[in-house]
Amino acid sequence: MMLYGGYQPKQKRPEDMPVVSVPTMPDVYINKALDKGLGLPPIKESFINTANYGAKCMLIGYKAGKKATKKRYKRKIKLLNQKLKAVKNKPIEYPEES
Repeated sequence: MMLYGGYQPKQKRPEDMPVVSVPTMPDVYINKALDKGLGLPPIKESFINTANYGAKCMLIGYKAGKKATKKRYKRKIKLLNQKLKAVKNKPIEYPEES
């Protein structure tokens, strides 16, 4: 496809070609989990990314996904609070005027 001064003609997708979405977690694991009746994808080292885990759980079971994302935010809030405490306890240093 060639570009003509910024104009890009729309390319139609052939009907038989499926829309490909990029999976965040291998579907093999999800299928395995569902086969075992766990209803949750197992956490593997390769995708400890909680956001993805939470999103996949959302697809499988709403509550589980909520829990996973909640955990993620809990950790973020905890870190923010630690930073805030450090800043609060620090005495304010005024620059000396000469």
